[in-house]
Amino acid sequence: MKRLVFPLLILVCCFSLGGCGHSHEFSEWVVTKEVSCTTDGERTRTCACGETETEVIPSAGHIYGEPTVIREVSCEENGEEIRTCTVCGNVATEIIPATGHKYAAATKFAPKTCVRCGATDGEALAKIVAVGDSVECKSHCFTVESIGFTASLREKRGYVTYSHNSQYALAIKLDFTNMDKEALEQWHSPRISDMTMEYKGKYHYEGEYWIPFGDIVPLGDDSVYIVYEVPSSMEDDVTGEILASFTIDGESYAIVVQKGIKEESVEQPTEALDASGDLAIGTEVTNNSTFRLTLNELYYTAKPSYKTGNVTHSYGIGDYHLVCKLDYTNLDTQALRTWDTSRIKDLKLTFAGEYTYDGVLWIPESEIVPLASGYAFLIFEVPRNIEDSTDPLMLTFSVDGSVFTVNCR
Repeated sequence: MKRLVFPLLILVCCFSLGGCGHSHEFSEWVVTKEVSCTTDGERTRTCACGETETEVIPSAGHIYGEPTVIREVSCEENGEEIRTCTVCGNVATEIIPATGHKYAAATKFAPKTCVRCGATDGEALAKIVAVGDSVECKSHCFTVESIGFTASLREKRGYVTYSHNSQYALAIKLDFTNMDKEALEQWHSPRISDMTMEYKGKYHYEGEYWIPFGDIVPLGDDSVYIVYEVPSSMEDDVTGEILASFTIDGESYAIVVQKGIKEESVEQPTEALDASGDLAIGTEVTNNSTFRLTLNELYYTAKPSYKTGNVTHSYGIGDYHLVCKLDYTNLDTQALRTWDTSRIKDLKLTFAGEYTYDGVLWIPESEIVPLASGYAFLIFEVPRNIEDSTDPLMLTFSVDGSVFTVNCR
């Protein structure tokens, strides 16, 4: 009997200690609780010996699709959008906070304006006036009598006709009364200033005032013109916005000459090209961005001059000159002015490979406004014997970074 009890005790101990070399062989996992988007699941497996294992299947959470906007957000009102779970169909709603206004700074022509919704705040920096409007101030009164384009700005009094020297201009005519104690001078009075015009939002023109009949005495009234020299093509372009402004005695005024037509497509800026190269008479070159020019003429003269209408412009410096005449179209947003060395520069004339002469830019009519054409003269003071020489004569200059060479022989 003792012999039987002892082996049984050993066997019981082996089983109690997990024993005697037994290795569990579990079945495949069986899901006992389905997982969902918001709750964990559960699975189990069982060994032949009866041992079981249980494992938690973590919830993955909702998997939402792309949002659908059901109410657009605005500057002042919240928006709303929903997203639907692709697993369980749960719908989540999200409130989109109102953005608030984003104002662009006020200009002479418009108050602070929200770039998102167009709402305005406050007033424009200038008083907006139009044809027929009247203004009364302590120092001046005026009525906007007319606005128009003209190639011949003039006004007649009695038998005398007074003419302005502009080639082509946008003229704003004011029926003006001088309420100040001092006369308004016919020319260059600081009382009328800041005469600017903007075309298509990027081309800029400076103006001047013109009083045909002399000073306007205190309490006197007369015509005052605000004149902007412009290209003639502007008159026929109904698509471009035209905005003019001026200041009288510290008071700013603005006129929307033409609202223009807002096009669907946005005008893309043209990338400037390097138009460098050799030029010959009749050759046209352009950089597609700021200029187009043609070498019109090369000649020698003692007195460079140019006549427009009844006016002759003369260049009166030096004794003898080589003149390079360019037919120039200004495609830039700013005027090209005479003596301007920032755009047309590095004017050099080389004679016989060793003698050099510096040149100057001369624009007889003082400037070529944006989008207009005119003549630009490159003038080199030289000795007279160069004209009859057969030695090489090379001219170089640059325009907005493009370098040109002209063989003058």
